Amino acid sequence: MSTESTPLRLFAILALALSLAVTPPSAAQSEDTMAKTGPIFSGQGAQPGEAMPDVVLTRIDGSEVRLSELWGDRPTVLVTGSLTCPTARSRHPGVEEVAAAFGDGINVAYIYTVEAHPETDPSPYGKLWAEHRRSLGMEVPEGEAGEVWEAPINVTEGFSRRQPTDFATRQGLAAEFDDRLEAQVPILIDGMDNAAWEAMGGGPNMGVLVREGGVVEVKHGWFDGPSMKGSIEWLLERAARGED
Repeated sequence: MSTESTPLRLFAILALALSLAVTPPSAAQSEDTMAKTGPIFSGQGAQPGEAMPDVVLTRIDGSEVRLSELWGDRPTVLVTGSLTCPTARSRHPGVEEVAAAFGDGINVAYIYTVEAHPETDPSPYGKLWAEHRRSLGMEVPEGEAGEVWEAPINVTEGFSRRQPTDFATRQGLAAEFDDRLEAQVPILIDGMDNAAWEAMGGGPNMGVLVREGGVVEVKHGWFDGPSMKGSIEWLLERAARGED
């Protein structure tokens, strides 16, 4: 997927970079960032009431699966993530809690995407931040295109990784994500065309609740466990009453 500037993503990067690009954010800054950028990410891709594209993804073991196989007989929660996304790592316990809370009543799966904050290589969000700085008259240091945006916490916690240029490398990072987070929910790997990432909205840690049959019910620009639980409960209650 192209990382060229779009108005929505350009404004998204402003708030995100202000709190994350230079120094690790405080809890208050992080929450403020989520509040500002969430509606922007959720406003991209398939919207509530629309059909979620039936993308073919790959499991860590190499077998393929269509998303429709997940939502064919029960609601499904899809969460984007990558090894270099600190938010995806920190919110992983919430993903597992949602899966455990509803058991066989729903499906929950990660969509492993393009790396959010790779070392050395351009971030899918970094170039947009540089362009926004320039639009505000801010200096972008000579020799730095502003495209590389490695989160400092990735260095300190040992999560510095390059951006994959082939599927096998992305598959390896997905396996590492699975291992280091001790994930219980399945991880489905997006293709190098980033089709699922784009369909969901292009955010690094989005949450999408899809109704049985493939229609989007709820979108989170940033995955939120408690909020997602409430949406699932409401959806299941409606289904139990025979309501659409």
